[in-house]
Amino acid sequence: MAQTIDGQALAEKIEAQLKLKIDQLPQKPCLAIVSVGKNPASEVYLKYKIKACNQIGIGLKEVSLSETIKEEDLIKKVERLNNDSTVDAVLIQLPLPEQINFKKVILHLDPEKDVDCLHPLNFGNLCLIEKNGLDLDKQLLPCTPRGIIHLLNSLNLDLSGLKVVIVGRSNLVGKPLSNLLVIMGATVTLCHSQTKNLADETRQADVLISAVGRPGLITAPMVKSGAVVIDVGITKLNGRLLGDADFESVKDKARAITPVPGGVGPMTIASLLENTWLLAKKRREATD
Repeated sequence: MAQTIDGQALAEKIEAQLKLKIDQLPQKPCLAIVSVGKNPASEVYLKYKIKACNQIGIGLKEVSLSETIKEEDLIKKVERLNNDSTVDAVLIQLPLPEQINFKKVILHLDPEKDVDCLHPLNFGNLCLIEKNGLDLDKQLLPCTPRGIIHLLNSLNLDLSGLKVVIVGRSNLVGKPLSNLLVIMGATVTLCHSQTKNLADETRQADVLISAVGRPGLITAPMVKSGAVVIDVGITKLNGRLLGDADFESVKDKARAITPVPGGVGPMTIASLLENTWLLAKKRREATD
């Protein structure tokens, strides 16, 4: 039976270390979270993000907007946060309503406050990290990929030469994560909705990462015996939170697997707090 990777315990350890650093600051870091409308899965994460900020002493500015807000009005809200000297980091909660072009909105976010590394400048800088050059103590990385790297590191897993298959090519997870894992020495295959014979690809994976949001997508026959399975997907269905992997069947075949909830989710939140700390530290150093 697979080891269940306890993302909650690891997140609590990271957050406890961050709290010690924050307690020493005369001015606490501040995170602004911009949410538009209501999305069930997104609201779950939002609640936990707010709780985590309060627990470790990160100031929080919540900007809750109507689902019918116009794109230009959302941009104005973002620009106000750019100019707010009390705000160190800004998170635009996804998904956004159909009338909002996220690419246009993110271009108006100050890259120095872009906590999820989605501005083209920050996103592009990920491609310039040198081989074996990742430093989680210093570098801003997208929150979920950052959390996944923490989880893999907790297994003392040397990725050099390992075959990693990522299912899902989103800008939040699949694309940036594939680049980061290549930097760490892995051979990466990025699968998506147009991939033919998905199971043929996933069965080759030493590490299988699914970030689609389709419950039960990954079944035991799709998993290589002894693989590490990182389940990023989260879907709220009939009051339950479900991942992409059929946990009960896959756990009997994998070496290690993240549960949903309690796996990648808490680590995404811990990484959000880490990024907020890094951005706040950088801003304070720039003004000293």
